[in-house]
Amino acid sequence: MLQPSPSDPTDVEVAYFKSSSVQWAGINADPGVRMWVSARERAELGVRKGDLLVCEGGDVGRCAIYDGPEGFIFQNSIHRVRGREGSDVRYFRYVMEALHGSSWLDVLCNKATIRHLTADKLGMLEIPHPEGVVQRQIADYLDAEVQRIDTVVRKRAEQSYLLQLRRAAALAKEFDQAASSEPTRLKYLMRNKPRYGVLVPEFVDDGVPFVRVNDLLDLQGRSATLVRIPETLSRQYARTRIQPNDILLSVVGTLGRAALVPAELEGANVARAVASLRVRHDVDPGLFVRWIETADFMRQAVDATGGDTAQPTLGMEDLANFKLRWPTEADEQRRLAQVVEEVAKHHDELAACYQKQTRLLAELRRTLITAAVTGQLDVTTARGVRVP
Repeated sequence: MLQPSPSDPTDVEVAYFKSSSVQWAGINADPGVRMWVSARERAELGVRKGDLLVCEGGDVGRCAIYDGPEGFIFQNSIHRVRGREGSDVRYFRYVMEALHGSSWLDVLCNKATIRHLTADKLGMLEIPHPEGVVQRQIADYLDAEVQRIDTVVRKRAEQSYLLQLRRAAALAKEFDQAASSEPTRLKYLMRNKPRYGVLVPEFVDDGVPFVRVNDLLDLQGRSATLVRIPETLSRQYARTRIQPNDILLSVVGTLGRAALVPAELEGANVARAVASLRVRHDVDPGLFVRWIETADFMRQAVDATGGDTAQPTLGMEDLANFKLRWPTEADEQRRLAQVVEEVAKHHDELAACYQKQTRLLAELRRTLITAAVTGQLDVTTARGVRVP
């Protein structure tokens, strides 16, 4: 159990691992995360190189093999697994990953309530148990093949990131080259000042729909399932009740996520991390959303938040003074809207291809691990898996 202060003069303060320390990619050994323990607990709960740490709660079954210095212990949200002589803990780690990718842990841990993989449940798991030499063969094979797949996945992630930058730059270029565009500030295109929403929400079953940052990913699709806040609370923040074609923008944490308000969300309200923008009648709101997706917007957002990577917060006054080039003629707005939609569509189609390839690679990875640890794939005769 977490002990924030000594309970005995002989207690010592040591670094420890908690559930969030254990990730599939490895274990985050942070010597600054510490708690007090007795000398006996320090000896019993010590973690050494080669130990497998398994999460009891949260993302049940997530695990990794420790490969760092001694001196750490583990908290009660983690199980420590050590292989018997002749066994290979890498094999068990792959077994746990195969179980994690199936629905078996959901059944074992009773997903209907708070999930916990207790020590008894973990110890009673029935798993394939080949001889030690076969465990090593399977682990060696999977180490090599999974590394190949993970390398391609990382490359796809890098390509996706570069594609996002290219998309933002291409959109900015179109705005800069618009025929009748003139430099202005964001506030001069607005009907009122940008505003953020409810500071401390209270959720109820029946009330006013409430938009949060993640909802902006698919506002139209999520409109019927949004959480709700009391009508009385929404009235306190009446200025941020939204109307169709208002622009919602994330301004805390994740910056620059934007969406247009659909008709069915008229009268809804927004979270503190979401700003509500209402453009003038002669400004195309859809085109304005595309400007928010440009590199020009993001550069100003980073400058305004000081590059704070922990929890960047974009102030409304800073946002109102963002600079941009905007076409003054209605015909040019319509032309530019068509052009930027084509640019966005082209890049989004490429991004969808990368996402599909990443999903297929993840499926290949899960299938390969499951087949190897269950004996469906004879790794002694396998010649490798072709990775796209």
